[in-house]
Amino acid sequence: MSAIVRKKRARDLTTSDYRKAIRQFESDWKNLYVINLKNDILPALKNTILKYSLRGADAIHLASALYFGFEAREKVTTVTSDEELLLASKKARLLTINPAE
Repeated sequence: MSAIVRKKRARDLTTSDYRKAIRQFESDWKNLYVINLKNDILPALKNTILKYSLRGADAIHLASALYFGFEAREKVTTVTSDEELLLASKKARLLTINPAE
């Protein structure tokens, strides 16, 4: 949601596209698996920050993806346009999608 609002503020989205993106995000949210920050993920978060030198929110995203992949025994895909997070995700051997491409 934050990324959508930032894009609107930067005038990268029209009002119509902004509203459409918000509706799509809210619709997609129902299908997402939400990982709560809890004691199980804290060691992974610390290791992710130390290993990949990511900012706080990006480290939470990557640590959550790694945690989910381990727990679900599934291949995880990181979807982001943030270059640092994309690079770290690739180094962590996650599949990546850059929607800006």
